Amino acid sequence: MHSEVYAEFSLYSVVNRDFDSSVIATRLGIDPGVAFRVGDAIAGTRRAKRRDAGWELESSLPRSHALREHVRNVLSLLYPKCALIQELVRQFNLEATMCGVVYSYNGDRPPLVLEVEEICQIAELGAGFWIDLYILHDDDEAEDDDG
Repeated sequence: MHSEVYAEFSLYSVVNRDFDSSVIATRLGIDPGVAFRVGDAIAGTRRAKRRDAGWELESSLPRSHALREHVRNVLSLLYPKCALIQELVRQFNLEATMCGVVYSYNGDRPPLVLEVEEICQIAELGAGFWIDLYILHDDDEAEDDDG
């Protein structure tokens, strides 16, 4: 059994269709993993297009680490720039989110725990928090276990 876990912080505009997300990278001095504009193709899809503009920063840790470690990794880069992120959110009417992404295979149960410190820092950044949880069956592992 195993899981893959990571966290990403996103700033995106659902109101201003002309928003240039490169402004975020320039002002924060942090290159995102992903930046996109309205109309950009969504990776991994045939024809889907972005309906909003945004900037996403993913944890740099291996996906074997716990969710809390991933969130702390992202916060270590962003929380020192909290006032600037708050200003960007206000100035450009942006939405901010911290998302934990978990792929759980064959009943694995990775810890989905954040402590008060991380929750408070996420809130100070003006961000919501959610977890995308995918519970999957790994056919290759199941065959190995049966055989």
